[in-house]
Amino acid sequence: MEELKDRIINYVIKNSDSKQDWKSNTAQKISEKLNVSRNIVSQYLNEFVKNGEIGKINSRPVLFFYLPEKITGQPIFSSVEEAENWYDRFFSFGLEKVVGSRGSLRNIVAQIKAAIYYPPNGLPILLHGETGTGKSYLANYVYKDLMVNHYIEDDSSFISVNCSEYANNPELFLSNFFGHVKGAYTGAEAGRRGLAELADNGVLFLDEIHALSNECQEKLFQFMDTGKFHRMGDNENWYSSSCWIIFATSEPPEEKLLSTLLRRIPVKLTLPTLDSRSLYERKQLIKIFFKSEEERLARKILISQQLLDFLLNYRFSGNVGNLKNVIQLTCANAFASLDKQGELYIQMYHLPQWVNFNGIKVLKKRNELKYIQMDDLEKTDEVFNINELIERLYEIWLENDDEQALFEKYDRYFRQKNIDVQHNPTSTFPTYQEVRFRQYVKEVQKDFQIEFDYYYLQLTAIFLNSWIHQNQLISDTQLQSFINDIKSSCSQEVQLVNRFIQIGDIYLTKTQKIILVILFKLMCSKEFQKKRLALILAHGDLTATCIASTANRMIGSYIFDAIDMPLMTSSSEIADKINKYLQECTGFEEIILLVDMGSLEKIYTNLELDSQKRLGLLNNVSTRMAVDVANQLLLDVPLKQILDQVKENQKVDYLYESAAIKKDMIVCSCASGLGTSFKLKKILENSFPGNTDLVIETCDYYSLANENYLDELRKENNILFIVGTLNPHLEDVEFFSIEDMILGINISKFSNQLNRHFNDTELKILNENILKNFSLTNLMEQLTILNPTKLLEQVSDAIYILQNDLGVSLDNNTCFGLYVHISCLIERLVKQNNLEDEIYFTETDEEFQNFQTYFKQSFSVVEHYYSVDIPIHEVKYVYDYVKRA
Repeated sequence: MEELKDRIINYVIKNSDSKQDWKSNTAQKISEKLNVSRNIVSQYLNEFVKNGEIGKINSRPVLFFYLPEKITGQPIFSSVEEAENWYDRFFSFGLEKVVGSRGSLRNIVAQIKAAIYYPPNGLPILLHGETGTGKSYLANYVYKDLMVNHYIEDDSSFISVNCSEYANNPELFLSNFFGHVKGAYTGAEAGRRGLAELADNGVLFLDEIHALSNECQEKLFQFMDTGKFHRMGDNENWYSSSCWIIFATSEPPEEKLLSTLLRRIPVKLTLPTLDSRSLYERKQLIKIFFKSEEERLARKILISQQLLDFLLNYRFSGNVGNLKNVIQLTCANAFASLDKQGELYIQMYHLPQWVNFNGIKVLKKRNELKYIQMDDLEKTDEVFNINELIERLYEIWLENDDEQALFEKYDRYFRQKNIDVQHNPTSTFPTYQEVRFRQYVKEVQKDFQIEFDYYYLQLTAIFLNSWIHQNQLISDTQLQSFINDIKSSCSQEVQLVNRFIQIGDIYLTKTQKIILVILFKLMCSKEFQKKRLALILAHGDLTATCIASTANRMIGSYIFDAIDMPLMTSSSEIADKINKYLQECTGFEEIILLVDMGSLEKIYTNLELDSQKRLGLLNNVSTRMAVDVANQLLLDVPLKQILDQVKENQKVDYLYESAAIKKDMIVCSCASGLGTSFKLKKILENSFPGNTDLVIETCDYYSLANENYLDELRKENNILFIVGTLNPHLEDVEFFSIEDMILGINISKFSNQLNRHFNDTELKILNENILKNFSLTNLMEQLTILNPTKLLEQVSDAIYILQNDLGVSLDNNTCFGLYVHISCLIERLVKQNNLEDEIYFTETDEEFQNFQTYFKQSFSVVEHYYSVDIPIHEVKYVYDYVKRA
C-alpha cells in the first residue's frame, strides 16, 4: 500500500508543474492510469489534502494539485481561479520568498524589484539597518530573484565583499576590487582579475561600505557611472563589468558616506528591527530556524510554549541574526543532554547561559507544560484566524433575524474579542494594502461625507495585514446563504468594498470580502460613532497600553486608545504621534488626552487640532485616573466638568483649550484627474531630501479653477503654491507648471519657497531631485501604467502631425505640457475612468470644429492602438491649451 501511495502522489506531482496540467489530476484519471480502485485513490488523495501536501479544488470533477511546500491545514478551494490566486500568493521563489515580503518588508521588496529591473543593470541600492536585520540575506535574495526571472545566467556570480576587512588598508581593497597587473606592487608576480570583474553579469554586494576610506569610496564613482575601471598598475587600458550593485551599512549613511557617493545611489532603504516586525513574521523566522536544525539533526523538534513566548518577546540586540544564533545554541544544549534517539524536546533551561533575562517582557503565565511542533507553530495564539472568525460571525447571523440586533452583536463581539487592540505602533512599515486602505477611507469620507469609526479603521487595517498570510480553509459554498443575506443588508458597504478591492489591487476570497463588508458596516454606521475620543500616552514599552486595557476591562467598554512611547521620546515626537492619530479620526467633537511626566504645555504647543474641536489634557496619568475619566465619559459628563472633577480627585493639573496650527501646504492639480494629481504628489514627496511637516493636497483642475476650493483649504493650511499641468490663474497663489520643471525652469524659485523647511544642503539636494524626478521619461514612467516610451512616441508623433495640419509651431514648453496631459488622458480612457467634472460647453464656432477635425485625424492611430475614443470635451481642453500658448 505504501508503494501505491507513492505512485499516486508522484502522479500528482508530475501533473502539477503547470497549472494547465491540474486538470489531469482527478481521482478517475489516476485510477485509470494506475489501474486501481477509484475509491482507494480518492481516499489517499484526501489523506494527502488533510496532511497539507496536496491542494483540492471542489469543481466538477474534483481536481488536485501538489504543493511545493507542506502547509498547515487543509487547502480546499471552491474554484480553479480561487486556487490559482492562492497558489501564486502563497508560493514564490524569489524576493517574495523573504519572510515579511508581504508584511513589514513589502514596500522595501517592491522598491528593490523596481530598482533591480530598471534597464540595463538596475539602479544601485543601499540597505541600511542595525546589525542582524538581514541586509546580506536580502542581497542574496536579489541574486536569486534575478536568476529565477532569467535576468542573469545560472553561472553568474554573487560576489560579496566585507569592506570592514579593508578599513585600514585601502591599497589592498583597490587591488582586490579592481584587480592588478604584473608588477603593480611588490609581490605582484602575475596579473589578477578583481572582484568587480568577477561580478560581471552578476551581483556585487559591498557590505559595511562605511568602513571604506574616502579614497576608496571616490574610486567607486567612475565604476558606478560607466561600468569601466583601470586595474591597479595599468592606467592605460580600460576594463569593464556590467553588474547589479548593492551596498549595505549599519551606520547612518549621511554621516559615514561621502555625499558624492550617496548621490549615485538613488534607492536607499532602511530595514526594520526584529522588535518592530509582526508577531506572525517572528513566528515564521523561529519556525525556519528550528526547521533548519531539524534537518541538521535529522529528528523532530518540539519546543515548550514558554520558550516560544520567550523567543517572541525577548529583545535580541542582534536582531534576526542573534535570534538564529540563540536557537542554534539552544538546540545544541538540548541535543547534548539527549540520552536516547527520538524527538528533541526543548525548554527554557536549554537557552544559552549568557542570555540576559532582564531584557524580557512580561510573559503569559502557563499552568501546564505544553509542547509545540514546528508545523503547528503558526497556528498557536493567532489573534485573527479567518476560519474561526467567519464561523463565529455565521453563528451570530443564525441566531438573529433583526438587522439592527445583528450588527449590535457583531459590534459587541469585535470589541470584546479585540479589546486589547490599541493604537499599535507596528505600522511603522505598513503594507501597501494598509496604506491604500487609509487613503481610500479619506477619499470615501470626502466623496460620501461618511464618518468612520476609528476603532474599526484600526481593526480593518490589522485584518488586511493578517489576511495576506492566512489560508481560507472554509468553502465559500458552505456559507452562500449567509453571504447573500449580508450582501442584501449592506448594499452600500458592498459597493464601497468592491471599489476598494479594485483600486487597492488586492485579492480577497468571498468570505474575506464579507468580513470586510461587515467591518465597513460597523465602521460607517452612525450608531457606532464616537463623538468623544479618549487617548492615553505614556513613556515605556507597554505603559499606556496596560493602563488603557485595564481601564477598558474594568469599565467593560472600549473607551481608551493608547500610544506607547520609548523612554527618551521628546514631547514634540509624542505630539507627532497624536497628530497622526487625529488625522485618521473623523466625526469627533472633542478629545481628552491623559499624559505622563508633566508634558502638558510642550505637547499642547505642537498639536494640530481644528478650532471647532474641544481639547482636554490631564497630567500624571494612572490607572485610577483612567477609570475615573472613563466612568464620567460613560455618564456623558461635559468635558470641562470632567477635568475639574479629576483635578480635585487626583490632585493633578490640566489644560482645556482648542488648538489650531496652520501648516504649509502644496496643492497638486492636474486636468487629467485626481489619479494623476495623486501620482504627482508622490513624485514630489520622493523629491524631498528629508522629513518635513509640509502638507500636499491633491485636487482636480476644474474644482480648483471653478470652485472656491482654496478658501476651504486655507481654513487650516497656509497655501504656498500650486504644481500642475494647467495654470488656474489664481491671483494670490504662485503656480509651477510641470512643463517648466521638465525644462528645468524656475527650479530655484520653487525650492526657495521651501527654505523654511530645508537647510541649504537639503535645498541643493531638492533641486537635483526635482531635475531627476521631473525628467520627461521618468515623469511619464511614474504617471502612467502604460509603456511610457511607446506612449510618448505615439503622442509626440500625433502632436507633430497636428501642428503641420494647423500650420502652427508650438514651443517645447507647450509640447511637453501636451505630452503629459494627453498621455495621462489615454491611460485614464484605457482604464475607463472618466472625470467627475466634465466640461460642458455650447461653442460651435468654425475654428474649433476645424481643430476638432484635425485633432481626430492626427490622433486616429493613437485611438486605434489603445482602443479609445477621445471625447469632445477633452479635445476642447487641448484646443484652449493650444490657443493660450
